[in-house]
Amino acid sequence: MHRVEIDPEAFTFAVFDGDKVLRTGKVATGEGGTPTPPGRFYLTELIKPPDPGGDYGAYAFGLSGHSPTLKTFAGGPGQLAVHGTNKASALGGRVSHGCVRVSNDDITWMAQNLAIGTPVIVRN
Repeated sequence: MHRVEIDPEAFTFAVFDGDKVLRTGKVATGEGGTPTPPGRFYLTELIKPPDPGGDYGAYAFGLSGHSPTLKTFAGGPGQLAVHGTNKASALGGRVSHGCVRVSNDDITWMAQNLAIGTPVIVRN
């Protein structure tokens, strides 16, 4: 079974199949007052935004967790996500409102290879 592990201090992710690493890459995480919370989550939905060059990139996976600081965001309930970005240069830093940003190449690969229900672990 696949799983995604995110290290918010190293700004990296790894996708595993059992013990085998399938893909690694850089991430951006939550800044200051809107940190990316640690925990065990899972992918709940896959969305293809209307503008792949927009803020959410080519795809966005909703996560089972919610922001501890934002009760609402963009008209929704403050749900966490793993999504692409139109600012790949920001990967490797704390720049989001709590979501995990990855490159559009990485999120496209994830969209093609990960199923809804895949575990996502954000390390402490």
